[in-house]
Amino acid sequence: MAPEAKAEAWAEGQLELSDEECRVGDCLIMNAWIANTNAVNRFLVDAVRAGAQDKKTIYFRRLYPDGRRRIVRLSVNEFAASHLARNAAACGPNI
Repeated sequence: MAPEAKAEAWAEGQLELSDEECRVGDCLIMNAWIANTNAVNRFLVDAVRAGAQDKKTIYFRRLYPDGRRRIVRLSVNEFAASHLARNAAACGPNI
């Protein structure tokens, strides 16, 4: 987690944040994501949606083998909440 200004600076590669700097804020920074199966990827997506419900934006950087970099900013909105509700209804109370 980080305030928007720090999350933007991190996304642009202008600032690396310490663990202490990532304890509060209205944005969520995704620093690593590895999933070997679709089921694991789905689990991670759902966990991020649950953890980001009260956040403004989710930030992550996509790094490609050829050196390219893409910054991704996802606005957190009703989309996340509606997906969580739909998944909970489909999966039952153990989600």
